[in-house]
Amino acid sequence: MAADIVALPNIIHTFIHNVESVFWVLLWMACAYTPTSWDVGTHSSFIRDTMSPRVFVGTGGRNKLFFL
Repeated sequence: MAADIVALPNIIHTFIHNVESVFWVLLWMACAYTPTSWDVGTHSSFIRDTMSPRVFVGTGGRNKLFFL
């Protein structure tokens, strides 16, 4: 979900928000499916800690914007 919509749920949903959502999905897919030298546990914990909604909960989208 776009950071703006997380921060301000009453704003008008635009095409740009959809583009940002696609970016997040592509980033997740790149992290999940790009071959690395990490073992499975390290790779899984990186994805879980970076992409988990609990990382961004309560920040109103600020952490998501900072990540970008």
